Amino acid sequence: MIVPFIEEHLRALRLPTMLNQYKRLAQGKEDRVSYLGELAGLELAKRQENGVRKRIIAAKFPVIKTVESFDFALQPELPKRRFAELLDCMFIDKRENVIFIGPPGVGKTHLLSAIGIAACTNGYRVLFATAAEMLMSLIAAKREDRLKQGSSGF
Repeated sequence: MIVPFIEEHLRALRLPTMLNQYKRLAQGKEDRVSYLGELAGLELAKRQENGVRKRIIAAKFPVIKTVESFDFALQPELPKRRFAELLDCMFIDKRENVIFIGPPGVGKTHLLSAIGIAACTNGYRVLFATAAEMLMSLIAAKREDRLKQGSSGF
């Protein structure tokens, strides 16, 4: 029995020698292939989990919030369907901007954190910054004559 996805796992783990040789070395010993497939699957899952964790830490979210913990009943005017579409992160690939505007306490930070966490989970790098933080960074970059370098300090 060949374990499903073993070759995809070995490719994703960037183990080309194992990918090219595992069948030859396990000839007649299918239990070894099954063992290797399960082990490769576990390693891949752990690497993905660690990557998500690192991206979330690097994003510097002020709070770690998910969409599941948001009470949409408190914000009935919020277009829930449109928000749900943002969680697939297609707007990133399309290079679209997302801006939330509203008074304090309506859930902007919560929802943007949820989108950011979804992006981290989908493999994107994220940096959470308030408008004030971005403005201060731009002011500092201008003062230090770094704006021409194409970096605002973020």
